[in-house]
Amino acid sequence: MKNILFKYIILLLLFLILCPELYSQGQKERALADNPTQLKEYLVDETGILTPLQHKDILVKLVNEDKTTSNQIVVYIINSLNGESLEDVSINLAEKNKIGKKDKNNGVLMLVVRGDRKIRIEVGYGLEGGLTDAISSSIIRNVITPEFKKGDYYKGINDGVDAIIAAIKGEYTSENDEIISQDS
Repeated sequence: MKNILFKYIILLLLFLILCPELYSQGQKERALADNPTQLKEYLVDETGILTPLQHKDILVKLVNEDKTTSNQIVVYIINSLNGESLEDVSINLAEKNKIGKKDKNNGVLMLVVRGDRKIRIEVGYGLEGGLTDAISSSIIRNVITPEFKKGDYYKGINDGVDAIIAAIKGEYTSENDEIISQDS
């Protein structure tokens, strides 16, 4: 009996030593919230759902928004959260990447998780007056999701970015919601 147990322990140790990538891959997947990706652009598409022309079109819009208003909007598209919390991953991504100007806290992260069919808009405190949780939810529900359901990810993301920019300016409207304006 001791001999059999000893053999199983040796086999298990050999397996772990010879196949470390299996263990490290599992650790990498579980560490998405704790060790978020360092984003190098305003638009990162890890899924390949956008064509190069679509990617460039949205990226130019995001860069122009930063140049003209200093508001930084980042779109990050991934396949899966690997069982992690959408909220934890988005908060950690926004914090690690320091989206927005430090003195204004004027950053927005649109996290699209294609395989899990989840979307979150994470908003810096400096923009919460114009882009509230209710408005963010409305943008996801009424602007982005209908296009995704049609399979038009580009239109959903592009229109979502337009709606975020309009909300920050106090101009966002939706046919299912009231007109929301900073001037009212």
